[in-house]
Amino acid sequence: MAVLGVLNTHPFVQKVFLSKGKSPTIVLYTEQQLADMRRFCCTGDANGTRLVLGVDRTFNLGPCFVTVVVYKCRAVVRNDSRSHPTFVVPMFLHWDGHYRTYLDFFTELRAALDSVVCSTEVRLSSTVLIGSDEKGLTKALRDVFSESTHLLCVKHLHDNIIDYMRNKCGVQQSVRNRLVAKMFEDEDGGLLNAYDSVAFTEAADALANDCEALSSTLGQHFRRHVEPALRQFVLQPRQQHLWVRRRWNNNAAESINHILKLSIEWHPRCLSELIDRLYKVVSVQMTDLRRALYSHGNYTLR
Repeated sequence: MAVLGVLNTHPFVQKVFLSKGKSPTIVLYTEQQLADMRRFCCTGDANGTRLVLGVDRTFNLGPCFVTVVVYKCRAVVRNDSRSHPTFVVPMFLHWDGHYRTYLDFFTELRAALDSVVCSTEVRLSSTVLIGSDEKGLTKALRDVFSESTHLLCVKHLHDNIIDYMRNKCGVQQSVRNRLVAKMFEDEDGGLLNAYDSVAFTEAADALANDCEALSSTLGQHFRRHVEPALRQFVLQPRQQHLWVRRRWNNNAAESINHILKLSIEWHPRCLSELIDRLYKVVSVQMTDLRRALYSHGNYTLR
């Protein structure tokens, strides 16, 4: 009941979903965030380059999960690094990673943005290699934003296969390094650097044989999970869109996760306090953005 009470009083709480036998899930954003998201994320620039929504689920902020959506704001640059700052857009407080849970969130996001979101490119930071929860996120995202291009963070893919080889298969470090180099680093003949689908298939077959020679479990994992993820979420988007970087990663979401954890002082907070602290992060970002209009603060107008 406390959650329902803040729905009509808190400027950050926009939607509460109630389901029988489950705790309520909450969608957080302000109208200004939504307006900026339409402006910067739903159209391309003069070169046809699209801004990107990064989606990431973070932990240890409170009693629930927090799924964060971020983008790089093209209107300003940081005074120190001259790079575009990362801004938070809608957040989602939820208790599981099931498909239907994420479907509620992304459906609400699309409805709030209206049809202009059809031209937005959405990139994913969470891997779909292991775990039904992350598959629920990616499936819901692809179903709701079916017109968008979906990518996975190469760094997450890289780190996950290293972790799998080390902890699931006991592969020695020297062998891990060799296989990872063939997947992500080799300029000539490396899987990630394949220039077309034929070269990719040849490199993938060779890698699958190398993995199977070490462990049937590793070989099966590579064929069922790693190779399809790299093909679908790295190679194919790069072939379809010239502006997609070969080694895209989701550092924007990672940096925001760090800011959010600083905002709670690295201690999980109760739900009401968590909402207030997340709102404060967003308010500070919006204030800094407005200050750039008067040549003050951390940002400069482009």
